[in-house]
Amino acid sequence: MKREEIIAKWAGMTARERDAWVAQAVMGWRRVMRPGGGGGGFVGWQDAEGRLAAFETDYSLTVDARDCFQPSTDTHAAWAVFDQHEYVEVARIPGGTVSYAVRINGIDGSIRAIIQKPTFPEAICLAALIAKLTEVSANESA
Repeated sequence: MKREEIIAKWAGMTARERDAWVAQAVMGWRRVMRPGGGGGGFVGWQDAEGRLAAFETDYSLTVDARDCFQPSTDTHAAWAVFDQHEYVEVARIPGGTVSYAVRINGIDGSIRAIIQKPTFPEAICLAALIAKLTEVSANESA
């Protein structure tokens, strides 16, 4: 995908849709249905080792809201996304409205993503998606 396409898709999504996209594309998790939750079951996120990593649910009796992976709105979960990248810079930009700039670099020092958003969780998630999904042209890889 192109950077502009990723940003446009992000802008048209709800927070939970964004979280699901990050879980799959950046974290490498897959969605699995688990039994329980008053008979209807609930959706869990399973990591690459098969561990149930987090939940996406309507907060049934068996799942607490703290168990849900919500990196686009929850700073604690956003740090897990941050940790997926080795070379990340974050800057808090003061002014009339505070915002956060995130830059993710490649191993070779190239800039893979740079983005500025009103909140840290939104900035890191969108930058991570751009770094992971952006097509590299022949000129950029040379």
